Amino acid sequence: MDWAGKAIVAKLGLLGQDVVLRGKQGQQTVRAIIDPVESRSENAMETEMQPDGYYPPGSYQYFGPPETDLEGVVSMESLGKTYYIRRTELYSAGGKPLYWWALMIRGGEDRG
Repeated sequence: MDWAGKAIVAKLGLLGQDVVLRGKQGQQTVRAIIDPVESRSENAMETEMQPDGYYPPGSYQYFGPPETDLEGVVSMESLGKTYYIRRTELYSAGGKPLYWWALMIRGGEDRG
């Protein structure tokens, strides 16, 4: 792993949370970041401002270590919440993997 990959993994260790990955191969715990995806659409910009910490139901994104393959992972759990994967992608630079990204929805959440 090059310096950029090592820097990202170090940041995930400091800023991330424990995330349990569940899939065909069993489960594994990693340090990663899960954040809500904020809408940038024109309709979203015209709505009333919400209090800090509020996000409308929707999608979430995962940023995780490059050595943890998300192929075959179906769901994740963190801080008592379950997320279901819709799409994954391994981001690389110069042919070297930097981090895994996933687009997810939260289990049991009304998508309105």
